[in-house]
Amino acid sequence: MYKWMGGATILAAATAAIAALPLASAAERVERDWTEDATKSNYNAALELPWAAEMGTWKDASGTTQGPLAFAAEPVVDQPAEQLVQWDVTTLVRTGKADMLIRRTGGTNIKFHSREAADPAKHPRLVVWKDGEVSRHAPIADATLSTTTTKSLGKATTLTTSGAILIKFGVGRDRNIDRAVLEMTATTEQYGNQTLSVFRTFAGPKALDMPPFIRGTADDTVLTLSGSAWQTPAYNSYRADRMRLDAADALVVTIPTGDDTGSQAIYSIPKWARRPTMYARAIIKVHTDWTGTMGGKFPGLTNTGNGDRRVANVCGWGGRVADGICWSARTNRRGYVADNKFADGYMALSPYAYRVNRSTYNGEGPDSTRPVPKGRYFVLDQMIKLNTIGADGTPNADGLVAYWVNGVLVNHMKNVVWRTREGDDTLPSEYWLDVYEGGVNYSAPYPMNVSFAEVSVSTRLLPYDATRLAALNSAAVGP
Repeated sequence: MYKWMGGATILAAATAAIAALPLASAAERVERDWTEDATKSNYNAALELPWAAEMGTWKDASGTTQGPLAFAAEPVVDQPAEQLVQWDVTTLVRTGKADMLIRRTGGTNIKFHSREAADPAKHPRLVVWKDGEVSRHAPIADATLSTTTTKSLGKATTLTTSGAILIKFGVGRDRNIDRAVLEMTATTEQYGNQTLSVFRTFAGPKALDMPPFIRGTADDTVLTLSGSAWQTPAYNSYRADRMRLDAADALVVTIPTGDDTGSQAIYSIPKWARRPTMYARAIIKVHTDWTGTMGGKFPGLTNTGNGDRRVANVCGWGGRVADGICWSARTNRRGYVADNKFADGYMALSPYAYRVNRSTYNGEGPDSTRPVPKGRYFVLDQMIKLNTIGADGTPNADGLVAYWVNGVLVNHMKNVVWRTREGDDTLPSEYWLDVYEGGVNYSAPYPMNVSFAEVSVSTRLLPYDATRLAALNSAAVGP
């Protein structure tokens, strides 16, 4: 342990033995790597992937995930202006990727030049000694997480210890290196003594508790949409100009140039089959030509009244609030955003609920999404469980919506009030094939496509068949 005081520069050994983390494959990185648009809440802001705790999560020397305040102390004190600060990060780089989070104890603030600073000589760098040679590496991303804003600070010219500092390099997991040192240059804006420590970042999906469900079979299916069944009359109708069958009989929905909607078709669930807990399975492929930047809606189970063409209670969507009878549970999604090309090959999904106990005027979802790759079919299972009503007529906040992707639970909303009374008119009544992109005044710059191999609505959770999905992807038509 070394201190840096006055004008002297001394190495500070800020990392001890850190459990090795394997370098992720390209397919895993989108879920496990932070991007430069990271914020205090999300490690990938474009796809809304949340840190397990605000202000970032990391690994300490024992390999345990730490909370937002507890971290090891390594002093770096009395920072002079425009001076070099160095940390020995040899163990970190030997045992895993050079992906670091810097935390402060004590003091008020220190600023460092970021990789966006005007003077390249002051950019952060990783210096590695190996086999008698020295190599210097520029960061591939850096950012500050701030408690005072939900906006990304990844493009700022400084990195500040008023929050957590993120920095990563495209090297690491090399046990043969002799030494590795992180170097950063402090600016002239310094405000008192403090302690700084370096940790390996830990970005990844939040753990979810499994909702109660009953595994079913194909016999529990009450509505199947595939092949010519897509052309069955539905509310808002099958739109031949935007919905077509491909050579494999999958439904291809297209948002045409200059528009924002591909499908608004609503398929009614048979009345005899409706019950408080229901499931819907969609086998979906988002084509690689889908690069909308606004986000939008994908299908889900609903009870808007449109499917039954009720005169009253047509609500729970489009700014029409859930009224205690009507509700909807479509799928919200985010896609490519201009400043996060890392997310270009993925689309992020989450529940989008119009519910009684809302916190916004329109629909809303949980504080996280989960990404799926474009260009390949995936299986999206949705579960809707309506809330119960107490003996005194008070609605209980025990409803939920849960999502599985390829058989793995990826998202849920709990404590939902869908309805304020019991009754057949409150039950899931529709599968809404909503394919919509954008907000006010959005229009697609060119055609964007999504394919549906099949949709099944059931009374129990259908078994996931990985073999069938592999066969679908093998025979898939188009990008």
